[in-house]
Amino acid sequence: MPARVFDKDEKEILRIKMLDAGFPLIKEYGVIHTSVARIAKTAGIGTSTFYNFWQNKEEYLTDLIRYHRQNIQKEFLGFIRSEERRVG
Repeated sequence: MPARVFDKDEKEILRIKMLDAGFPLIKEYGVIHTSVARIAKTAGIGTSTFYNFWQNKEEYLTDLIRYHRQNIQKEFLGFIRSEERRVG
């Protein structure tokens, strides 16, 4: 069976699903016991699909940290802006 080819939007959806799946797993099982297979299963994808995005778990973890840092920044900036509107 030929490999499925994902378009740009599908790739981004899959990437975010895997990044969203990883953080709770790491909190529950720790970095060592959070396997690529467990991340893929939680995201509802095959393990081989994971490797279309990252070469290994370490690369994934780097992207995971970056992803959550960006989300926290956006959330914090939104909070500051809403406070400025409320006060100002």
